Amino acid sequence: MDLLTAINIFNDAIELCKNKEYIEAKNLLLKISNNSDELIEIYAKAQKQLGLAYSQLSETNLEIEAYQRVPFNCIAEYSEAQFLSGITYSSMNENELALEYLKKVPKSVESFYMRSQYHMGIIYRSQNKYDLAIDTLQNISKIFMLNLNIY
Repeated sequence: MDLLTAINIFNDAIELCKNKEYIEAKNLLLKISNNSDELIEIYAKAQKQLGLAYSQLSETNLEIEAYQRVPFNCIAEYSEAQFLSGITYSSMNENELALEYLKKVPKSVESFYMRSQYHMGIIYRSQNKYDLAIDTLQNISKIFMLNLNIY
């Protein structure tokens, strides 16, 4: 499959989502999954966008399902998808599930890692787990200070 075909499939899937034909969109997007790095990246972005589309329609289960199909080897998209899954569960007051996904955000993508640490700290604080909240929130300061020393 070439890049143009993958982009056309992605655009068709977006149209299907607009028409609330989610299963068809999902099946179409699965066709993009291939061994080509470029196509895998498009697939990852498509899954994330599909999750965001479900979010707009308050289809929470489908939203998280789409986020979880983002492959790990697309580390930036994967990090954002794990973060968004955590935030979605947090908004539903499913704090344990939220923490589970927020903990999956890799340190290598600092922007999402720091955001996940922040939200984990908020959740721990709301659960009266103050020691965990402090440790988690201090991780943000440590990363920030390390970056100041490097640059």
